[in-house]
Amino acid sequence: APIGGFGDLGNSIRIYEGGKIGDFWGKRFAGFTGDGKWLFFNRNGQAIRNDQINNSFLRDQTDLAVIGNAIPKYYLSLTNSFNYKQFDLRVFLRGKFDYQILNTTALSYGNKVSGTNLLNSAFDKYAQINDTYMYSDYYIEDGSFLKIDEVTFGYTFKLKSKNIRNLRAYITGQNLATFTKYTGNDPDFVKDTGLGQPANDGVLGVDGRGPYPSTSSFLLGVTFGF
Repeated sequence: APIGGFGDLGNSIRIYEGGKIGDFWGKRFAGFTGDGKWLFFNRNGQAIRNDQINNSFLRDQTDLAVIGNAIPKYYLSLTNSFNYKQFDLRVFLRGKFDYQILNTTALSYGNKVSGTNLLNSAFDKYAQINDTYMYSDYYIEDGSFLKIDEVTFGYTFKLKSKNIRNLRAYITGQNLATFTKYTGNDPDFVKDTGLGQPANDGVLGVDGRGPYPSTSSFLLGVTFGF
């Protein structure tokens, strides 16, 4: 699963005998040198420079390791409906839990080396970086989220009419709120099934830099009962 974007970042996902589908395979962040260069752990737990890392595909030699998994362990879908006199309320919640996302937005635009199209975080959270783009667990984040996907609130008017028994007016809001610790785009945009989505560059578990931020929408409606 090539990461794409700036730099020669290689592949994010690797399938190997005895492993799990969706495993992130990469370097383990160990810190920075005094001048802001990357340090990573080797297979013996020692902090070394990037040019000293063994990138072999042989598991008994490589310094690379499993650093996360892109497939959620748990999915949630919950609908609650409430009625009180002539009022009605329907709330639909949806979520995914216990999985990781590679934040390539931070990887690409949180590094001052590009000089353009930078995030504010390039000057605070990631200000210490003084090196090239690098894929590692430094950019692997918890992708778990709970979303208020849809809420509908309505009121039914009882009418004294031979032709119309009642009239219900309602308002529906979609994608109202997302609760997550993930710092990239909407985690719901990130593909976790391996089916491929062009908007996400079709890469499992990678937060593509293409999609616009998610928006909320609202609908006003009226229904009649005859």
